[in-house]
Amino acid sequence: MIDWAAIAARAAEESAHARVDVAAFARHLSTLDLDAVPAHLGDLVLAFAAAHADPTAQSEVHRQLTRAARTTLPAAGYAEHIVDDTIGELAVTLLAGAKSPLLTYRGQASLGGWLRTLVARTALRLADLQRREARAASDSDSDLVDRVAASDLTRDLYRSELRDAVRRAFAAAITRVSYFERQLLADFLVREKGLDDIAKAHDVHRATAARWMARARAALDRELRAELHRDLVASESEVASVLDSVRSSIELSVERLLRD
Repeated sequence: MIDWAAIAARAAEESAHARVDVAAFARHLSTLDLDAVPAHLGDLVLAFAAAHADPTAQSEVHRQLTRAARTTLPAAGYAEHIVDDTIGELAVTLLAGAKSPLLTYRGQASLGGWLRTLVARTALRLADLQRREARAASDSDSDLVDRVAASDLTRDLYRSELRDAVRRAFAAAITRVSYFERQLLADFLVREKGLDDIAKAHDVHRATAARWMARARAALDRELRAELHRDLVASESEVASVLDSVRSSIELSVERLLRD
């Protein structure tokens, strides 16, 4: 019988990127149904520590994840936005939840190789989702545009000479934010989920969900500003005036989200 307590103590002592509770790590090793000490025990320590929110370990896993995505996906023909979405989704999945898939890693292959496999599968799924979205108008995107258009201030804009420009700008801006950000915005605005619901769905703290939503709002704001500037050939102050009105009407300000 393998003495997992001794193995865990030695691995934890030798680890360069992680600090772990040796007893908890020994229990984790005993649950993996391993017939022998894994070849990549150091990587197993790293994955366990990252799954348990050790900041040094999480930083190293994120570095390896980013490297895996940026070195393999472009070579496989994936567009830059798929690379970015893959990194973003896996960073959340691996590092932001209480039930991280890192806890299923068994150390029989290198962590880098395991991450490359996960990156390839995730990119394939995201690319397929986005192709289907491009072929048919996404229900979430259309509903989000319609929800924006339904507000009082936006209805006023629709009756004005800017109505077509505003709708085009929203429709284009929504497709240019990442898939993850678009789903967050759709959850909040279309499906009317609160931050508590979103946090529970992703198994993260409410404050984390609020930060995600704030970043999604900022991304949509940035893309909307660029679209209106191109379409209207408007000055920055003119675009800002339109955005201020629209932003307040759809309640996407960071302050409102944090007060929810």
